[in-house]
Formats: sequence, structure tokens, C-alpha cells
Amino acid sequence: MLAGYIARLPKDHGGPATPEQAWSLAGALATLLDEIALEETDLDLLASSPPEALNDAWLERLEALVPDTHAAHWQITLRFVRGVMAQWQDWLAREGLLDIGMRRAQALRAQTRAWQQDPPRDPVIAAGIGVGGTIPAAEELLRVVATELPQGCVVLHGLDAGSAEDRVWDAIRAAPTHPFCGQQRLLHRLGATRDDVARWPGCTPEDAVRLAAPARRPALLGMALRPAAGLPAWQSRRPSEWRPALEGLSQLTAPDAQAEAVAVALILREALEDPKARAALVTPDRDLARRVSAELARHGVTADDSAGEPLGETPAGAFLRLLARLAATELAPVPLLAVLKHPLCAGGWDRPRWAAAVRRLELATLRGARPAPGLEGLRAAARAGLAREAEAAALAEVMALLGVLEAALGGFTGLPEG
Repeated sequence: MLAGYIARLPKDHGGPATPEQAWSLAGALATLLDEIALEETDLDLLASSPPEALNDAWLERLEALVPDTHAAHWQITLRFVRGVMAQWQDWLAREGLLDIGMRRAQALRAQTRAWQQDPPRDPVIAAGIGVGGTIPAAEELLRVVATELPQGCVVLHGLDAGSAEDRVWDAIRAAPTHPFCGQQRLLHRLGATRDDVARWPGCTPEDAVRLAAPARRPALLGMALRPAAGLPAWQSRRPSEWRPALEGLSQLTAPDAQAEAVAVALILREALEDPKARAALVTPDRDLARRVSAELARHGVTADDSAGEPLGETPAGAFLRLLARLAATELAPVPLLAVLKHPLCAGGWDRPRWAAAVRRLELATLRGARPAPGLEGLRAAARAGLAREAEAAALAEVMALLGVLEAALGGFTGLPEG
């Protein structure tokens, strides 16, 4: 729905030029809405207001995002977002709906209130919390689990034990880019310190280091990730002390992204030669992860990507993108054939019959001058092309195909003008 609203904006008012741009803008705007909702600050409004009041609050928050003193292009962007959001929030209000981010935050607040009013007597364990921390609504729920439930327990993914100095640990909270900033913020929200965090029974630091890495490597990584308050420690050069931490590490400078992916895939493939070995690729670069997965497939290895696969990269997602381009170009020959010849497209017919009709349509109407836009243009071109060959049966089959296509598309082809 959000992509549909953006697609209808005039190009001279900041609207997208193609369906792909509309989809991209809608995705970016949806991400912004989720971030605003999940990082909410007005807890009373969130807890007690009806959907229409919450939707109105979106526009007020957008107004405060960009001060009047900012550059003119920021003001233009704000006007664009305001126009889209006014329509979007109006539709949500009419339907009595909420954005997904706001709904998640409200659900977390509701669970928090329910457990405060009636604490469960059974064990409640909150686990799977990354070092990056969590959102305010979830932090409040975790605080209730840790401090108010009779058998509540919060299990953290890890603890930065390397920042022993209090001033360094405190400085992490003021460094949003530090990987342990969220964890420090969560502990502060829970009213806890590092000393209050107990290690999992039976797991000692020595065991973790022995299984994962050389003894000094965690300390080396902690030193490398120190915030500004801990930088003076770098002035003490101790190469002999840090050298053992580098054991097993190597650096590869690849000429391009593809060569990098090939090298990583070969390293992972080599690890499979040892039945006892364990290997994983840890990277925030989704393009690299996809390239490595593709290269591993060449070796007959299926990679388990914990980040999943973007919808647009799946076969169904790619088909939907082709349909969007088909509608945007008013059934131009290349997008039309890309859809009709796609393996997911058969219009309810047997695949051989569909493929034969598509070939006949291509030969009769799409190998010469471009037909007029839309289905009527294709029908006129088919009549002209097949009438010359006096092929009544072929014409009937092509017309039947176009009829199925029209029924399947419905009003979709009218979206750009609507």
C-alpha cells in the first residue's frame, strides 16, 4: 500500500521515475517509521492512545525531525515525506490499523503491564539478546523479568569483560557505534552492573577461550574497539605480548568483490575437509554473503545464511518485480515476454500450451514495430499479424492468452495512472 501511494506521486514533486524506485522509497520510509516507533519516547501516548491519535503523532514527530535552519533540500525531503505520510496515516486511521513498529512496541508494553499486574509463578527466561542491546519497550519488559518476576532470568549473549577500567566501560555508553553500547545501556536500564552478571553455570572464561580463540585475542579485540576514553592504552607498544593473539589470523587483499567472495568460499570449502572443523562467515556486507553463497553452490555446498534472503532476490520476488515493470511500461515487448516466459507464469494452463501461445504471440506481434500500449494494442497487433497468415486457430489461442493475462492483471496495470 505504501509503495502504491508513492508510485502515484508526480515526478516533478519528488515522485519516483520507476516502480523499482517507488518500492525502494517505500522500503526506506517503512524502515524510518519502524525506527521511530521502536525508539519511542512518549510512553504515556503509546500506552493509552487509540490508533488515530497515534497516527496523528507521526506527523508531529516528522515536523521535529528537520529544523528550519537546515539546508533547503532537507526541507524538500520533509515536504515529500509529509505528503506521503498524510495519505498513509489517513488510510491507517480509516482502517483502524497501526504501523508494524508501533504495534510491536504496544504489544511489548501490554505484556509488561500484564506481568506487572499478575507475575507468573513459573520460570520466565529471556534469552537471545545480542550485544547490540534492544529497544526501549523491550528493555522495560526485560527489567520486569529480571527484577519483578519470582523466577525471572535475563540471559545475555556476552559481556565485555575486557574493558576493566570503569571510565572505559562508562564511555562505551556514550559511543553509539561501539558494539557493546547497547549491552551497557541495557544493564543500566536493568539497574545492574557488570558485577551483577553471573556466568552461565559450568562455563568458565578459560573454557570459552580454549574452544574459540587464542588466550589473548579477546583482549586484543577489546583493545582495538576501545572508545576515545581508552585510547591512551594504545600508546604502550607491546608487540611481543599481542603476537600470540594473532596466531591463526591472516589478511587477504582482494582486487575486487568477486575475487574476495571466491577466496572466502574456498576457505570455507577447505574447512569441510576436516569433519571436526567449524567455520562461519561473519560479515555485515549482504552483497558479499550472497556472492559467497553462490560460490559455495559451485562446490556443491548449501550455505545456511542466518540473515535470510531478501524478498526481491527470491524467485517469487523477482517475478513480482517483473510484473511491476510490466505495468509501468504498459506491456512493452521486453517486460511482457519476461513475464510470460517466466517459469512461474502459466495462467492456469498446461505449461506446453502456454509456451506455444506465447511463442505465437511473440512471432505475430513482437518481432516488428512495437504495438500500441496496453492489451488493446496487443490485440490489434495480433489480429493484423495473424490475419495475414489466415490462422484462425492460432489467433483464437493468442486472444485467449491475452484474455487470461487481462483477468490475472486486473486493475494492476492502472496503478501508474491511478
